Amino acid sequence: MLSALARGLPAVLRAHRLVAPGTPLRRHRRLIARHWTYPPRRMGRPATDPAVVALIQRLARENPRWGYERIVANCGIWATKSAVRRSAES
Repeated sequence: MLSALARGLPAVLRAHRLVAPGTPLRRHRRLIARHWTYPPRRMGRPATDPAVVALIQRLARENPRWGYERIVANCGIWATKSAVRRSAES
């Protein structure tokens, strides 16, 4: 914006500018780059707590006919179907 406005000035005034035309643009690019950088994110869900995995495995071993709903209800924990399945399989 400032660069575009500076072009509209007479040649005499443009010769006495304090900064080079690219300086405001460079500062703006650096500001935008710093603003839009995010910390790296981990992909996927966090791992299930080992104590919960051990509890699921014990209940699955002791009660082979129980499904996901019974295991979760009797554990008193919140777990997804896939977490129970992975834990019971291993």
